[in-house]
Amino acid sequence: KLIRSALFCSLLIAKFAQTTSALAPISSSYDEETGEHVVTFENNRLLNELSICDQFLKNRHANAQGDPLQDWDCCDNSMVAQSFSYQATSNSIKSYNRASVHAGPGQVLDLAQRDTCLSVGDVLEFEVFFMLLAHDDQPYMCNTDVWNQPLTCPIMSLGVTKPEGSFVFVNSYNEIGRSDWVPDEWNRFFTTVTVDEMLMQASKIDIRFRGIPKSNKFVISDPSLRAVRPPVPCDQMLVNGDGKAEDPLDGWNCCWNQMISIPQAKFKADGSLGYKSYQHASNSAGPGQYLDLLHRDSCLEVGTKMIFEAHIMTLDAFDQPYVCSSDTWAKANTCPILSFHVTKPSGSKVFKNGSKSPRADWVNNDWNLFKSSFVVDDVYMAATEINIRLRGIPKANRYLISDARLYVDNPPTQAPITETAIPTADPTNLPTSAPTHTPTLPPTRSSQPTYFTPTIPPTANPTIAVTTQHPTFSRSPTNYPSKSAYIAPRTEGCDMLVNNGDFEMGSVDPYPWNVNQGGILSLVSPGAGGSNYSLKVGGRETEHYGPKHPLSIACFNKDAQFEVKANIKLVATTATSRKLQSDSRFDQPGCTQFIVNGLANAADNPKEGWNCCENNLSVLSPGFSAEANAIKSSNRWTVNSGPGQTFDLFSRDACLQLEDKLNFMAYLKTLDANDQPYKCSTDVFNKPLSCPFLSFRITKPDGTKVWKNGYMKGSKDDWVAGEWNHFYTTINVDQDFLDATEITLRVRGIPAENSILISDASLASELEAYVPPAPTPNPTMSATIALDESFFRSSSINETTFNETSLNETEIVEGIEGEITENGTAPALLSGGNVTESPGSCDPLSPTSMCPILTIHVIYETGEEHRYSPNIALVKWEPDQYNEFHAFFEITEMMTNAIEAYFYFEGPPGGIDMYIDDVVVREFQPLPVGNTHVEGDDWMTSSCDEIVRNGDAETGDTAGWTARLGGRLSIRPEGADGTSFSFEHNARTSFIMGPKHILKTNCFTPGMQYVLNAKMKLLDENGDHFACDKNHTWIDDVSCPILTFELTSMSGAKSWKYFGNMDMEPWKALFWNDFTVPFIVNEEIMNAVEAFFFIERPRAGITIILDQVTIDRDCTKLIAESNAEDNSLLGWEVMYGSGGYMAIHPEGHAGSMNSYGFFGRTTNVGGPGHPIDKSCLSVGNLYEFKAWIKLFDELNGNQPVDCKKYSSTDSSSTCPALSLVINKSDSTKTLTWQNRDKTTWVPEEFNYFTAVFEVTQEMLDFGKLNLIIKGTRIGVAVLFDDVKIDLYEPPESNCDHLVEDGHFESGNLLNWGFRQSGSMHFYEGGYNNSTQSLICVNREMVGAGCSYKLDNSCLVEGKEYMFSAQLKLETENGDPFYCNKDKDSGDEACPMLGFEVTANGTTTVMNKANHHPENWKADDWNYFHTKVTVDHRMAQGDKVIFYFRGPQVGMGVIMDDVHMDIYEPPAQDCLQLITNTNAENDSLMGWQSNEGGFITIRDGGSMGSAHSFVHSHRTAHYMGPRQDIDVGCLVEGKIYEFNAHIKLELEDGTPFACDKSAAWKTELTCPLVTIKCKTGTTIKSYYANNLYGVDWLENEFNIYRGEMEVKPEMATAESCYWYIQGPSAGKNIVFDNINLRYVSGP
Repeated sequence: KLIRSALFCSLLIAKFAQTTSALAPISSSYDEETGEHVVTFENNRLLNELSICDQFLKNRHANAQGDPLQDWDCCDNSMVAQSFSYQATSNSIKSYNRASVHAGPGQVLDLAQRDTCLSVGDVLEFEVFFMLLAHDDQPYMCNTDVWNQPLTCPIMSLGVTKPEGSFVFVNSYNEIGRSDWVPDEWNRFFTTVTVDEMLMQASKIDIRFRGIPKSNKFVISDPSLRAVRPPVPCDQMLVNGDGKAEDPLDGWNCCWNQMISIPQAKFKADGSLGYKSYQHASNSAGPGQYLDLLHRDSCLEVGTKMIFEAHIMTLDAFDQPYVCSSDTWAKANTCPILSFHVTKPSGSKVFKNGSKSPRADWVNNDWNLFKSSFVVDDVYMAATEINIRLRGIPKANRYLISDARLYVDNPPTQAPITETAIPTADPTNLPTSAPTHTPTLPPTRSSQPTYFTPTIPPTANPTIAVTTQHPTFSRSPTNYPSKSAYIAPRTEGCDMLVNNGDFEMGSVDPYPWNVNQGGILSLVSPGAGGSNYSLKVGGRETEHYGPKHPLSIACFNKDAQFEVKANIKLVATTATSRKLQSDSRFDQPGCTQFIVNGLANAADNPKEGWNCCENNLSVLSPGFSAEANAIKSSNRWTVNSGPGQTFDLFSRDACLQLEDKLNFMAYLKTLDANDQPYKCSTDVFNKPLSCPFLSFRITKPDGTKVWKNGYMKGSKDDWVAGEWNHFYTTINVDQDFLDATEITLRVRGIPAENSILISDASLASELEAYVPPAPTPNPTMSATIALDESFFRSSSINETTFNETSLNETEIVEGIEGEITENGTAPALLSGGNVTESPGSCDPLSPTSMCPILTIHVIYETGEEHRYSPNIALVKWEPDQYNEFHAFFEITEMMTNAIEAYFYFEGPPGGIDMYIDDVVVREFQPLPVGNTHVEGDDWMTSSCDEIVRNGDAETGDTAGWTARLGGRLSIRPEGADGTSFSFEHNARTSFIMGPKHILKTNCFTPGMQYVLNAKMKLLDENGDHFACDKNHTWIDDVSCPILTFELTSMSGAKSWKYFGNMDMEPWKALFWNDFTVPFIVNEEIMNAVEAFFFIERPRAGITIILDQVTIDRDCTKLIAESNAEDNSLLGWEVMYGSGGYMAIHPEGHAGSMNSYGFFGRTTNVGGPGHPIDKSCLSVGNLYEFKAWIKLFDELNGNQPVDCKKYSSTDSSSTCPALSLVINKSDSTKTLTWQNRDKTTWVPEEFNYFTAVFEVTQEMLDFGKLNLIIKGTRIGVAVLFDDVKIDLYEPPESNCDHLVEDGHFESGNLLNWGFRQSGSMHFYEGGYNNSTQSLICVNREMVGAGCSYKLDNSCLVEGKEYMFSAQLKLETENGDPFYCNKDKDSGDEACPMLGFEVTANGTTTVMNKANHHPENWKADDWNYFHTKVTVDHRMAQGDKVIFYFRGPQVGMGVIMDDVHMDIYEPPAQDCLQLITNTNAENDSLMGWQSNEGGFITIRDGGSMGSAHSFVHSHRTAHYMGPRQDIDVGCLVEGKIYEFNAHIKLELEDGTPFACDKSAAWKTELTCPLVTIKCKTGTTIKSYYANNLYGVDWLENEFNIYRGEMEVKPEMATAESCYWYIQGPSAGKNIVFDNINLRYVSGP
């Protein structure tokens, strides 16, 4: 509003500056030189917002100062400005390096400008002058609109991102003819697009040129995008108030209700329709529209009076009319009110109500005039959104409304809009019927009805009586299901579309039942389920014969879904084969061969007869046979083009009759786009390895066209690339063939860029009817893969067309992640003749199933169409019994234009009688009677912060989710992992129903792997917990859920991808079950214009409970397993100046079909590369690159290349290496790893390559990160396959033993590295006579040293480890070195254990001293040990390493027997608190030095024992031997007795006697046992004095006896230890037989 006001003011200022009259018009003109277009404004109305709205392209002349390409920032291409252009003052723009056929020069449109300048209904005019260049920069003339062909003409596209994140193109073709196209001159492109709701609601719009092959280039000049706005009427501000629009519901997109049109409820005789509004979300819901603010701004001002008029009826909850008589809200007899729902600029909303409508003469069962007025106020004029609605009656009641109108009372006079038109092209160049684009509006928000809707009795009002389905249709009430089971239809009268579907009327003659094409109808008894009758169709001569019934086109509303049910039985008869040997027709000339010049060797013209089809034909010699030539078909326009001929209709009429068979034989070769032969391997249409097939293109008398296809018989395994391959097939002559006005035959089906060679072609009539092979057995499937219903299609697909539209090319949908089989994706070619099956058998699961299918036959004024639906009741077919048939079909937009429609059953071969009974066709409604649910807002944001919206249901509603194909989706008051809510999908009537959610493809990185995680439960039909069998993902009673993607391509074709649950734990009925599905984002997913995912597959009736749904990037795989089997180079490209190109090569690792190829290298740098998704990387993570690589020499006849691993990059035999290239702002940095695989290179085979790299901070700090395969010399081609980068997991972590191979015997240094500086190598000889140890040298800092990266997943706060190692020190000269353990720093310092913790970019260092009390030995191994408790810093660290630091710079640290093992404290012994009481075991276990000194073991102990302990090098009185006390044993009141044998010595070993009576801290002070306990930060000391009273003896062990009573503070202490202190510095304490025993107390 502010922007509009500012523009309006600027307009007024400009107008006053030009003229003194406020009403003077602004002149309009078109500047030929600048191309500027000026519109005319009058009457003080802002009509086109002056300059801001005049042009929607910025810098359209590409001449912005400083940057000619400013604002040209789209779309996936490189652009350069060039001085030559259409206008002298402009530059042109050249677009090249286009990423795909969709890429081209473009801009992103300014949405603020859109919101200011445009409204729905405005027309955008686009004009540009352009040239097209081929890949070699040569101009060419385009001549076709067929997509992505060599001579394709460009299209203008608007790339629209919808609010929920999906992406769609809005396309417009050139309205200027191509007849005078000049390749090397500027050619004009002009087109228009009508602004619709989708464009106005889009979150992003780009405009681009696209469509030509990606290797081709655009040159464009002087583009323009302008808006043309139609006049704004003020006499009707509602859209389609009379219901006469092509879409009867157009405009009626509000408000929180369900609406249908009611043609039987006409108020006037002029064709206007009425509407029914029902299923109101609240009392404030009702029929309404969103108003166009342009009407408001153009027609209204504060004080203007608006009038609303309509004719309405009010119905109660049972559709019975009632007289409204009350203004009390939501009462049974409440009258409706008119309301405007106004959104203020602040976002708050308010209702503005109109005046009361008179109701004195309200009539119960007739239309009543409702009239209300409203005076516009400033709130209304400032609103950002307005909707108008009727509301107020109870939400269960309904409205009927007709002839609605909203207009201005005495509207102001509005001058007409005058605009100067953009110059148009020469009229002679315009096509007679220019293609136009009418965007499809997004569906309005509505819910399905949930209650029974009886028909209004005809007596209520004759104008709304229910009409019949068909002029001869009599609707019988007995055809309706019971009220309790019935689900209300969306369209009145469409609840039951079959008359006499149970045949109990005892007649089928003459209407409505009939036969399709042929057969004999009869009633048979009994019928299905013991009923009286069923219908038999006998005399079926082909698979297309079957029972047929009309459909009511009155029910054909767009997107309506219909359900078909029936019981069908098949009974086999022996079909009589027709013998043709004696047929005189084949004695006539021309009846033995229908191919002209099949050997391509006609004397005057070798191509004689070969006059078809949309391709270039050339003759090659020799062909297959000696006398034959070959016809090569190249430059094929489309996949449907190929070598062919026009069939001679005179020969047909003279030689052929119904049911004849034509045998086609030829010899074929297939060549790829590079003219290289390839082995075809699949019948799937238009795939890189597709096999060709034969097609007859038949033009019917009405002008419509159909295909008749014949697929290669025999095995495709026998196809040999480069050799002639025998192709033969059979085609049935049917009525279409005999009636055709034109027939061409051709070989087609492979990609358009590929070529076909054909030789020795023959087409002859078969004298004996062809007996087809037995049906293909069931497809082989992975246990986790299943099929969608679209897989089950019959041969009828091959015969289905509508004029020349894409309906002719119905695609057979492939699965992924474990292809079904080649046969599993090919259409079946069913044959009649003398087929004999076992009685009534068919296999519903076979890809060539001959079971019945449903066919919908739709007839239009201009042609006809067939649509096919499979039987989804996929259970074993029982012969000679009635079997359930269940199918669905949906009404498309095209079908709403039908003038006639039928359905019929077909499929079983000729000779099979078909019996049908209990046929029901009714509009499918998913919600059963009485369901209620919490409906949330389904709007989806395009933000990728949340790929799955409301995946945990914790918003308390179903926002973001819908029920696929129906059922009831609601909130369940329990959730996984203790949460509050989950989703419950019940009332599922088919296995294909399930909870559905949009798939945000815009959030995916191409080629990367993602994973969907969810939690699930299942309930059976009784509401009991249900356990499915994960080995069953097919359609049976115990099938488990699978994940399905539904993808819509740019052409509108849909495909499905299926994924099984990778969690293999058995399903638990009572508990939440994990559901995990990894998937790779391929081109099909990325190119989808609409995508959804849903859960399906449990049987009908099973309730699916779903929670905790997430989709996340799977960062365990930086590149998902990448092979070339899908013929895609997605993600791969040539990088960093290596030259050459990449292509798919038809040879792969382990016998696979393809690999990636890099050819034509011109330098020794760069190579094939792939981007790395840095969002997955964390500093310190390890990744392993794996690939299989083969080399061959392009300069030496493509001979295999040998190489020597680890050779330098300039060697002629260099092997490939892996490089990561860090792209900095002004440079690149390359890190390279050689192959870790040590096996010998085998030139003739693919060789394994593996490298492990660690993520560094430098990789993350700069721009893009790419990997390349480099190292090969010029001329060496690289084939690589099965490429992947996985998160490297060293051998399985053992969190009890954190150091792998600390003995260094295996040579594995994977987790070892350096801190700050240094290098390491293996050192001969190790601890305990082992082979080798590790030495760390070249240390340039005290803090530098060998480091080891710990598995931080094992580091749990509070966990305790015992670290130990054996160490030596060695000088730079190799001499042993003695260090002083008492020195923390300096030249004599000993090694210290350090821990470096990196968390969130912050580094913390912690040091641990050696707790082993023994002195350092220079020439022997020294034991290092310390207890390590994992603190919060280590537990939260992104990277944790330990290292040895401390020795002087340059000192070598030798280590061996390194351990960091889980600490296991000694078994608790509360009777004895001292561990290792004497030295007889030659162990210092448990002993520590308190505050300094060393403990060693010496010869000679007390009482004649062999050894004792000595604590020496004491420099203070408090130093002495120490042990920790197990505080778990300390119970208040317990008494322990300390006993020991002690003697004292001077440092030189001289005996010394202390004086027990000496004062503390003197030369004669005697030993004292001290206990220290810590609680929090408080440390308290306790003393156990020597109670033994004898004087100290100098030369003997003296008895020390003391007593320790556990005090209250000791009993609650966190830790305690005891030690001996007292003797002065320089005294050694010799001790033995030390005990601290329990003597009394609790």
